Amino acid sequence: MPMESRCADVVLLVGVGVMVIELKGKLYPSQADLDQAVAYARDLRNYHRECNSRDVTAVLVPTRMRGYQQMVDGVHVTGPDALAGLIARVAFTSTRTGTSQVFLIGANGGQAMQLTHEASGAFTPTWRTDRRNLLYVSIAQFPRLMLIPSAGGDPSLFASDDRGLRDPACAMNACIAVAGPGDANSDIVSTSSAGGTIRVVLGRAPNDRQPAFLVP
Repeated sequence: MPMESRCADVVLLVGVGVMVIELKGKLYPSQADLDQAVAYARDLRNYHRECNSRDVTAVLVPTRMRGYQQMVDGVHVTGPDALAGLIARVAFTSTRTGTSQVFLIGANGGQAMQLTHEASGAFTPTWRTDRRNLLYVSIAQFPRLMLIPSAGGDPSLFASDDRGLRDPACAMNACIAVAGPGDANSDIVSTSSAGGTIRVVLGRAPNDRQPAFLVP
């Protein structure tokens, strides 16, 4: 950390984001432990040039704890056995609760967490590069892209088009999707932010769908 002798235990590059991990040899964390993890993440965001434009995730690992606990003060609190699942999480859809909804599960398995509760269903989840949010398709009224925190919470509208949006994919600075039903009247479009301008990337592309980014 800048101008100090403090040093985070682990700093990981996870995709295009950064994860700073603080280990504590105890069962339960104290407020001081949480404050320390918050400070590490804050200092990396504010004082490290390469972290300034990246999402920095703070993780506190009491080494005697078991399983993922919760997010406290913006810090993920987890036992070491659930750390791999926090680093690598899988989003998927399932009809196990009735209509199709988005769920999260650790890459090593475990308990699936339901993220969405859309009456008309939720489909095609994709991660935003900040790893804190996902996009998915809601078909309420017409298909549109919704944004939801991966820790849970209320979704918000990310993008909509009168013809409907489907097949989303994201890279660092933009998200792309198909506007229309996927036939000769469809476009592949992009937007850089929630509520931002939708730009046509490939117009009137018959049967073109499922766009994907190549991330270097």
